[in-house]
Amino acid sequence: MDYSEPMIKVAKSKCGHYKNQSVFIIQDFGKGDWIQAMAGNIPVDVVISGFSIHHQENKQKKRLFEEIFDQILKPGGVFFRSRPGGIPGRGN
Repeated sequence: MDYSEPMIKVAKSKCGHYKNQSVFIIQDFGKGDWIQAMAGNIPVDVVISGFSIHHQENKQKKRLFEEIFDQILKPGGVFFRSRPGGIPGRGN
């Protein structure tokens, strides 16, 4: 999921051999209706977040993490998150 159509196109081109196992959705998870955009595609085995969640305010991050673990991931699913430039304990 990304709100940028060009980024979705890049992701699709790089994940070509996983096309039958992947879903690409243009949507902004900063908006409250992002989970509805995934209807029919959840729960999932893996969520990967790179270079996005760290831009959110701490309250929004907490909500996103709760939604990912409570509504998006299958039991035993995996969440990978990249924290570019983050300093542990500083909320980024």
